[in-house]
Amino acid sequence: MTEYMEGVSEGKIQFDYEYEKTVFRKTFDLLCSIMGKNVFTNIQGQFLSFHYEAFSLGIQKFLDQINISDKSQIINITKLFQQLKQSDDFREAPKRGVSKQSISYLKKKNRIC
Repeated sequence: MTEYMEGVSEGKIQFDYEYEKTVFRKTFDLLCSIMGKNVFTNIQGQFLSFHYEAFSLGIQKFLDQINISDKSQIINITKLFQQLKQSDDFREAPKRGVSKQSISYLKKKNRIC
């Protein structure tokens, strides 16, 4: 992400506002449909920044494969997110680097769709 941001700020890479806006909206519409306001919280309802980072970045690779109107797909993704939140590996991820661990976990499971 840093190289991309540097490229945009230096004018070497063009920032496509409309595309990025579409990706942003689809990401958060999807996350909202998966677990609503609880997507970034623990079981006590506390907001956890590593959940925000893991889920919002981790889902990016799969956005084009997900139909937000497909209820069975959303149910499957919801189950995956619930399992992920309960896994010891995911809970320990902040100690090791959340982004790498969560994305690696999602790739390993490859069960998002």
